[in-house]
Amino acid sequence: RVRLYKDGALQPVKSPDRSGACVVELDNHATYVLRFDAPGFQTKCFTVDTHGMEWKDDRGRKSVDVEVMLTAQVKGMDLSFFDLPLGIARFEPSTGSLRWDKTYEQRILTEGRSVMARYVKCRTGKDDPDPSMGVEMGMDLHAAANVSPGNKLAAIR
Repeated sequence: RVRLYKDGALQPVKSPDRSGACVVELDNHATYVLRFDAPGFQTKCFTVDTHGMEWKDDRGRKSVDVEVMLTAQVKGMDLSFFDLPLGIARFEPSTGSLRWDKTYEQRILTEGRSVMARYVKCRTGKDDPDPSMGVEMGMDLHAAANVSPGNKLAAIR
């Protein structure tokens, strides 16, 4: 399930298709939270700020593809770290640029890796989980954001 909040108010969203893809349109001059959840999995979210100058009468669009991998819940394990946004994006309508807040990312990266190491150990029983598993925390979100021409953030799939 995908939930979209615009300036704190829940917005209607079309249900994801069979592949899990969902398209939403984000207006300029708002702050959004996109939340992803499914039964038996930990909820994840990220935020997008679309405030900024825009060209008069510009009807351009930006298309952004974002992939979010949900983490299966494990009985007795606290995964509330994932209640925090996995990323904070800033969209500039006048230039069409989308940037991820790297300072925020650095602040949460260490704790995220620690949570994922405990998660992998709990799931696999291994004391020394693969350190690359921390990437699954959601930093893949940044690499998966592909922006195409236009001046309004049009879709998140």
